[in-house]
Amino acid sequence: MKNLKLFSIFLLIFAISSSIFAQTSPTESKEEKEKARQELEKKAIALLEQVVNETALLKLPDNRALVAASAGDLMWQRDEKRARQLFRQAANEIVQANNAPATDSSILGFMSVFQNASPRKQILLTVAKYDAELALELLYATRPPNVAVALASSTQQPILPGEKSQKTAATRMEENQNKFLADEELRLEQSFSAQSADKDPTKAAKLLRESIAKNGVTNSVFQSLSKINAKDNKLAVELTTEIGKKLLDGDFSKKDVERNVTITFLQQFYLNSDKPAAKAETTKAIKIEEKLAKDLANKMADYLLQLNASKGTEVYFQFRQATSVLEKIIPERAALVKQKQNAIKKNLPESFSMFDDDAFDGGSKPSAEKMIARSAKMPVQMRGMMYKGAVEQAVKDGSVEKARESLNQAPEGKERDDALAYLDSKVAETKIKDGKIDEARKIIDRLSSNKEKVERIVQMAIGFQTKDTKEDREIASKLMDEARRLIDDTPQDEDAINDYLRVASGFAYVDPTVAFSMLETFANQASEIVTAAALLAKYEKRNTGFKNGEMVLTRGLPRVGNGIFQYGKELNLLANSDIDRLKNIADKFQRDDARLLLKLYIVQAFFGKKIGLEGGRNVGSFGDAGNMVFTMGN
Repeated sequence: MKNLKLFSIFLLIFAISSSIFAQTSPTESKEEKEKARQELEKKAIALLEQVVNETALLKLPDNRALVAASAGDLMWQRDEKRARQLFRQAANEIVQANNAPATDSSILGFMSVFQNASPRKQILLTVAKYDAELALELLYATRPPNVAVALASSTQQPILPGEKSQKTAATRMEENQNKFLADEELRLEQSFSAQSADKDPTKAAKLLRESIAKNGVTNSVFQSLSKINAKDNKLAVELTTEIGKKLLDGDFSKKDVERNVTITFLQQFYLNSDKPAAKAETTKAIKIEEKLAKDLANKMADYLLQLNASKGTEVYFQFRQATSVLEKIIPERAALVKQKQNAIKKNLPESFSMFDDDAFDGGSKPSAEKMIARSAKMPVQMRGMMYKGAVEQAVKDGSVEKARESLNQAPEGKERDDALAYLDSKVAETKIKDGKIDEARKIIDRLSSNKEKVERIVQMAIGFQTKDTKEDREIASKLMDEARRLIDDTPQDEDAINDYLRVASGFAYVDPTVAFSMLETFANQASEIVTAAALLAKYEKRNTGFKNGEMVLTRGLPRVGNGIFQYGKELNLLANSDIDRLKNIADKFQRDDARLLLKLYIVQAFFGKKIGLEGGRNVGSFGDAGNMVFTMGN
């Protein structure tokens, strides 16, 4: 999986370079630039059609679906008829994938829902961005049999591990999985109305009403209401009231999704509706009437007070979610709810106390110091990630020195040392952004991590380069030369390759010739990495990066932490590409799947598509089930 990670970083830098090398000469006239642009666009479209034709080389229908849908996304503004054909082609591939024999998921259990995630959701969200009704049609046409079964049996309550029941563990697991699948499908359908709201709020409202009448209310309604409100406040208020009444008529004991939606609904449209927006907005706020808010709050209180306290953890967290809201709307009854919550808390395992402090009430985040203290109590393998989150929180809220003090008091070990180095690196990053270069330089010089040192030097170089004066460009060039001296020109491990490619991305701004040369040099090694990963995958039962000998394009490739989104701004620089030279790099790859993916990236880069997920990132309880390599969205 690490090998695929390295290849994904190569893809990323490859795309960034496409954007930088695309710049036309400043001496060209406007007419010459436009003519050159048109010629390049013809090449880009031709290459895109070549990519679509080459999907026949791919074994997996899910992969073919992703390529077709990505091509449809790129084509929509240029040839809508062709784009629709490509979206339907993608849907046909999904149907074929649905009909394929199921893989053994006995080892993964419930996590098989995520490991075997289909690109269907992302593809449908992309279609909905252009035509919500077509997306709805394809939603029904591509619905997998297991999702249809889940929808038919989704009224069952989930049962947590350890809860007393006459049912077998396998039956409980199946019911929980069915419930998750059903909830995700309903959220997906209701999200289509949000996608269409920008173009036609009336149609969006119609789609939302139809879905709610058939399926109930999910969290996706909030995005839809927000977008509809931006276009038509009166319609949004009307819809919100209807949704409130629908929630009031529901049965919280059977529909936990609607129960959870009700809390957010009350927070957003009653408690927070009068709060000033973070930015100046002309859109009127949506606020439900006090009677409706109190009726919903009382309904929630009735539900909580009749719960069986012996159910323990599941019940307790339902109280935690609701109590702070009820206290502000119906304080007299909330006191009874709080009393029952405290009684349940006394019987919970002590381990739950670390997640149970006032910092979480009302949805606020704990301070960085509390996060560090809590992290120190966790297993060693979890601390690194948790310390990193605490550092980012400290930088965000300006409590860096308090966080440093807390880290110094944390248990000794690599995790703590890495966190302190990361803290210094993030402080240096802030100094660079604030233009305090001398202060940043002092911090960078004492960084012990070569990775962080390279990262910050490259960041400084790009900052100087963008000032676009002769003196600043010279400083940028010197900084990039310094960064290059810190790396191995023939990287032999994952960290070395990461550093190599980060420097290549910096040279894409400062000296594209060097960047191009670095990418061409590394292409053969990257090809070997993918070939080696495919070979190893044959002997790794849990490896989900390959299937039937082919890369699974929804798994593995984009797993580079925040790397893919880190370069989003750079990718917006795209205007034109040296398509022939980039295509030559892609042709260095021996494997059809890698070569085709690179060619698609060339076209995406040319048309200014971001690398990362678009449209549906907050759809579903767990966000995106699979991180897509392919970009669908502007």
